[in-house]
Amino acid sequence: MRAKSRARSTLPYWILALAGAGAIAAIAYVGFTADDRPQLDPVTRCPIDVGKYPPSRTTVVIVDRTEALNEVQQRDVLNTFDRELLTLPRERLILYELIGSSDVQAKPLLERCNPVQPVGESIAAKLERDEALESKEFREKFLKQVGHALAHALETGGTTDSPLMELIQAAAVRDLKNTLTSTAKRLIVISDLMQNSRAFSQYGHVAQADFFRSRVFSAFQTNLAHVDVLVLYIKRTSGPSTQPEGHKAFWEKYFALQGAQVGFIDIEGAAWSAQRTR
Repeated sequence: MRAKSRARSTLPYWILALAGAGAIAAIAYVGFTADDRPQLDPVTRCPIDVGKYPPSRTTVVIVDRTEALNEVQQRDVLNTFDRELLTLPRERLILYELIGSSDVQAKPLLERCNPVQPVGESIAAKLERDEALESKEFREKFLKQVGHALAHALETGGTTDSPLMELIQAAAVRDLKNTLTSTAKRLIVISDLMQNSRAFSQYGHVAQADFFRSRVFSAFQTNLAHVDVLVLYIKRTSGPSTQPEGHKAFWEKYFALQGAQVGFIDIEGAAWSAQRTR
């Protein structure tokens, strides 16, 4: 009877020992996950240690401001862009404006990361609310900047220069070329794709067949391997910026020779005047 009583008295100690070990493990896990959360840049909200916390995808957006947009085109661009953006958690977005200057500077107008999914928190509902709120603010901030750029394009009277190829190369070198191969890459171009710079112009002539064998194209080439390109194609049906026949095919070849896959979405509203509709 004593042996049996002794066995009963030792059982709770085993339970306590297991519970204690579990508590220690839980504390260690919480401590690890808390320390493992990335430190974010206060402006971009991107992890400072990109090597340890790479983005899930890098998206570069180029908004062409060198030719006026009417309000119908602007509305279609914003609606299409909002639908196609579809950001991922931890995605990095960089916004550039193409302005009328052949002296291109690879300085983005805005750089922002989608909120990093929190780690190690205890209340799931609070997590979801906080993350949803920050994601909403992120999208609104980025779309507001795009809308601001398009509003400028609406007001502008057009410029002589449109160095699109130069800006694509500059942005690719800064933001896409050195991105980790495991990171998805995307380029969204909002433009009529009418290249016009000192090096090469599509205005006033259609002879473009020899361009891809020229030294000019060699100078413009960059590495767009594994980059998904989406063009929101602003059609021009009058004036000097009217796209020549075979214009889309030219740009498809331009992107393909640099390793990219490209898709086009036509922007409607070309029939309307480039003045504000009343």
